[in-house]
Amino acid sequence: MIIGGRLIEITSFDGNRETHKAYKAGQFELQMERADIIDRKGTVLATSLPTVSLYANPKDIQEPEQAAKKIIKTLPELNYSKILRRLKLNKQFVYLHRNLTPEQQYEINQLGIPSLNFEKGEKRVYPQGTLLSHVVGTTNTDNNGTSGIELFFDEKLKEKGRPLQLSIDIGVQDAARTILLDAMKEFKAIGATCLIMDIHTGELLTLISLPDFDPNKYGQASNNTKFNRATLGVYEMGSIFKLFTAAIAIETGTIKATDSFDATQPLKTASFTIKDYRPQNRWLTVPEILIHSSNIGAAKIGLATGTKTQQKYLGKLGLLERTRIELPEKGTPLTPEKWREVNTATISFGYGVAVTPMQMISATASMANGGLLRPATLLKHNKGSAISETRVFSEKTSNTMRKLMRLVVKEGSGKNADIKGYLVGGKPGSAEKLKHGKYKERTLRTAFAAAFPMDKPRYALFVMMDEPKPTKKTYGYSTSGWNTVPTTGKIIEAIAPLLGIEPRQLPKPKGKPRTILATVQTSGE
Repeated sequence: MIIGGRLIEITSFDGNRETHKAYKAGQFELQMERADIIDRKGTVLATSLPTVSLYANPKDIQEPEQAAKKIIKTLPELNYSKILRRLKLNKQFVYLHRNLTPEQQYEINQLGIPSLNFEKGEKRVYPQGTLLSHVVGTTNTDNNGTSGIELFFDEKLKEKGRPLQLSIDIGVQDAARTILLDAMKEFKAIGATCLIMDIHTGELLTLISLPDFDPNKYGQASNNTKFNRATLGVYEMGSIFKLFTAAIAIETGTIKATDSFDATQPLKTASFTIKDYRPQNRWLTVPEILIHSSNIGAAKIGLATGTKTQQKYLGKLGLLERTRIELPEKGTPLTPEKWREVNTATISFGYGVAVTPMQMISATASMANGGLLRPATLLKHNKGSAISETRVFSEKTSNTMRKLMRLVVKEGSGKNADIKGYLVGGKPGSAEKLKHGKYKERTLRTAFAAAFPMDKPRYALFVMMDEPKPTKKTYGYSTSGWNTVPTTGKIIEAIAPLLGIEPRQLPKPKGKPRTILATVQTSGE
């Protein structure tokens, strides 16, 4: 009677008081071994749930065959032979199944096999599924990071502290990924990537690599889906490099934006003949070299600048060293063993150096933000915290490059990204893919590096597609201007409202728009 009375007292009165105190003190929160990962607005990207794992002591099992049959009947996804083999091992501890559901645990308990036990643990879950697989990454059955942020910050996440907050904006990520998936389907591309960066902080709002996978079902993912094209893959970027070529030459005083170059004939250097995809067969100004994407003009600018200067500035742009980002999956650029004159010429228009999309967006941002290279980051910056930066170009050069990038979108091959009111600027690039040591025609990797709004740039974008196919709408063409460029335009139109950028009410131009062409001839040309 005394014991019964005390139990009633504890459960009805003292227990309630203690429970209330625990809730008030925050002690009733589940304490997991691994911290959560959240996006910049607090949305959970990765969290842990309590779970149990089934294990056995084989030495205490009298009839392993019967036990195995009962277990398989309850957990039909398991293999009878494997379970029986484990139950016959000369050990005192073997795992039979990890992460049981409460229902499965109850049913195993009902079997009444004394040597079966449960180990408390936790299971990592990813509420957003495939949306951020290449960013967040994965863990193994022992809750250790195996890829992505989970691996890079493995020790930090085990400290059980505050959630790890990323720079990613899940709303922007979702909008961009939906459009990129549609574009992949439309152009039957085998892969695609998209990066969106705040050019003033280096924060990445979006990192997409397609195809992707569901981290909740990592074991079912193929190697192709696990490969992070945005940070690990290195690629020749084609004509986008012409932006860097022009910026380096203008910065060093080698040329002026008003200079002209002879593009009437193909350029021969060493055993190579450099031609234009759509030859104009005339002298071209620097703006025209970018608008018409002249390989001949870009090569001549690069040769005028010189090999050492080219190497120096590509290095300052971070294009010659391993990608810097808070992920273990980082690619190392491919560069010439011996940087000869012919390499200088081809690199000027995007062949001969292979880099990652992550490096490209950082370099593009530096041309638009006033000339400062800010390292890309997946972590949200706190207000007032110092931001690492290196000056690559002067503000004057940056202003010039913004105007040139805007011209490419207004009058060049970037027209399909000219979304009204957002003043988009950028440069498309299409590069033939190397297969068995030779460039294969009509097998392209297309890309578009962009920023907006170009009067006061805030964000840079890089969109790439692997082997997009021509369609009726593209009139049989598969170059960047027909696929990655319009895709980037659609992405900007979708994400700008999410980022709080309203379209500008632009005044209507008087007369026909035109590019002011210079007839100044550079020395030596």
